[in-house]
Amino acid sequence: MKTLSIPDYQAFTWLEFEMNEFEHFKNAVESWKLDFLQIDGSDFYTHFKQLILPAIQVGYAQIDGHIEQNGEVPEDMWTFVIPHKNSSLATYNHILAESNAMILIYPPGTDFSSTTFDGWEIYTFSIQERYLKEFTTMMGLGGIEEKLSTVERVYIDANDAESLQDQLENVLKYAAILEEKTFDKAELEILFYLLPSMIIKRIHAHMECNRDMLLKEKYLLYIRA
Repeated sequence: MKTLSIPDYQAFTWLEFEMNEFEHFKNAVESWKLDFLQIDGSDFYTHFKQLILPAIQVGYAQIDGHIEQNGEVPEDMWTFVIPHKNSSLATYNHILAESNAMILIYPPGTDFSSTTFDGWEIYTFSIQERYLKEFTTMMGLGGIEEKLSTVERVYIDANDAESLQDQLENVLKYAAILEEKTFDKAELEILFYLLPSMIIKRIHAHMECNRDMLLKEKYLLYIRA
């Protein structure tokens, strides 16, 4: 079976901050392609974590407050948003979520909007367009990106959602405690193989793809802090 071109080692950037001043938060993220509007005068708080590699980004955001967000996902990356199981429900692209057991799908450069409330928590996984294409082709799912681009959100089994959330949280916890912010090849394989496989498997019923072609999660080690 073909493999992805993954380096033996790769340094990553780690970002983490907590804030309770909305204007300070807006200033901190002004370089992002995001616009935040505080709809009322309620108390504000945010906790943000993100690991950044050239081809992969994994993030977590918690926001308290009635906030409207508008923006654009990275132009060269597919982005998947996974709400935390305990998150308050939010409106995504003007449609209220039915539950937090779901995956939101954003093709490269897609505009998005959301309206959130106290207790909103999400995880994000972004992968460079060419790596997702290489991965899906390797798994016998070439061309699936065209189908992915037609599906905005997928509601999934609650246990499947929780295991995906747990894995994303484990990756972030592990990255946070590494003194030297560098992943070796085995750790990079979690990001380039396991996470895309977990996501695609959970939306497979909506994609008409062959679940058996995807990697078996039990054969890949989970990162645990």
